[in-house]
Amino acid sequence: MNTITRPFSLVSIALSLLLACGCRSEAPPGEQIVQPTEDTKCAADAAAWFKENVAYGRFDKSTPMLHFSNHFQKSSHRCFIVVEYHLAPDPSLTTRISLWDITGNREYGAYRAGQSDDTADGLRNETTTCRVDGKQCGNVFEFKKLITPYLHQ
Repeated sequence: MNTITRPFSLVSIALSLLLACGCRSEAPPGEQIVQPTEDTKCAADAAAWFKENVAYGRFDKSTPMLHFSNHFQKSSHRCFIVVEYHLAPDPSLTTRISLWDITGNREYGAYRAGQSDDTADGLRNETTTCRVDGKQCGNVFEFKKLITPYLHQ
């Protein structure tokens, strides 16, 4: 074999081995390769959406609770996020919960309630907004019941 054809022969052998073995990656023994799923993509998208639209820059130490949960709804191929936070300015407590489709950037549901001690009888609870996709509700329990189909399909 002459020196000119030898490099081409080595390349041919290398390509043959590559084609014979395939181009897949394999995990070390005992480990699995985790492929991104719609659920994990939804979780990552929800965290980014929450950071951009809700969390940072709008709340401070007076916000005793601020969190979100997400769900990928397989039947509609939509990623939903439920954002809940409580504000505690003196002398009242405000609760807000919202349901968003972050795939289409649309709010599906909103719950707003306040608690104040401006009456002689003590604390007064007042729901100011309670609706899910056009349906009205009266309290947080009804709101959570109405959002359940978006989070469990």
